[in-house]
Amino acid sequence: MEQAPKMERDLTSERLSTLRNVWGQLQSLWQENDFADNPLGQPSPEISQAEEALSEKIVELLNCSPQEADLLYAEARRLKDENVGNNIRYRAAVHVTNICRANCLCCPMRRDNLHPDTMKRATTPEIVAAADDAYQAGYKDLFIQGGEDVRVVPIVVEALKILSKKYSDIGVILNLGNLSPLQYKTLYEAGARKYVIKHETANPKLHEELRQEPIEKRVQHMLYAKQAGFEIGAGNILGIPGQTDRDLADDVIFFGRSGIKGMLSSTTYTPSDALPEPYKNQPSGDWEKTKRFIAVLRILFPSADIHAPSNADSPKLERGDTQLSGQSELILSGANEMTVEFTSPEMAKHYGLYDMGTKRHKVDFIKIKKVENETKDKK
Repeated sequence: MEQAPKMERDLTSERLSTLRNVWGQLQSLWQENDFADNPLGQPSPEISQAEEALSEKIVELLNCSPQEADLLYAEARRLKDENVGNNIRYRAAVHVTNICRANCLCCPMRRDNLHPDTMKRATTPEIVAAADDAYQAGYKDLFIQGGEDVRVVPIVVEALKILSKKYSDIGVILNLGNLSPLQYKTLYEAGARKYVIKHETANPKLHEELRQEPIEKRVQHMLYAKQAGFEIGAGNILGIPGQTDRDLADDVIFFGRSGIKGMLSSTTYTPSDALPEPYKNQPSGDWEKTKRFIAVLRILFPSADIHAPSNADSPKLERGDTQLSGQSELILSGANEMTVEFTSPEMAKHYGLYDMGTKRHKVDFIKIKKVENETKDKK
């Protein structure tokens, strides 16, 4: 890895300094104006001006030169090591239903793809057994997710009650989509403490096209979950049809306005034959831009758990000539968290959202350490 010229280093330092200054100003303004309870609220002229300045800097960084990108990644790694440690946080993933009421254009598990022969909802014993396997393997963070299927909620609640009695040191994160306020409350009281509810895109027009419902509805459910006591995690997709770099900057602003601090997940779009047009044949998202976006998140959210999703190693992603796995590249860009599958084979067979094959969750620890050492030697 060649050392970046001084001009590139100075330009990167200037951009990052401006980015941090504007971000700090906005955090204060958002808090003073209670945006965490109304992230879609109308901003004041002062907030609008600051958000515009932030967007400009984010767009510049998303399109910076390869030399600048290397400096961006190095700074993201420094902040990751300083704030969350030079380790990968693993969570045990358990998928509990492939049934979904939503009809998102980007998701193979969408409602229009449901078929009676392949619909599958886990039982309480299946969830508990998967959690037992994970715990015995040393995983104490459990990530339970599935389609937006309200009938799975009581099943998950019963599983959580059993697990909370068996294990005093297990942490549970849920990703079950839009539920009622009472359902969020019931899940919280059963022992779960964190809830991921991805907005996918903060562009209102794109969001409504993608999810077939307004973004206001998604935000309302984020607030319902937060009011039930959950710490909220959020996420977006990079590369959906019609998305611009400014839209990606607006996603970062949405995270900030919502008061998200602990959990962030950004996924590169990959097409699938199970999707309608234009999503079916839409090219996959820009991989280099994804890495830059992850680095920007780490710089603005230094203490967050930032996910390296398994689809980073999808064969449909064009990652260029690299010897590193996709998840390894994201770790080197500032991500620090991954999930490891403990889903039952029967559920995995029908889940349909990801390839549950053996190529998932590969991290090249030796190669990662080599890149980190090369960066340190050149400072």
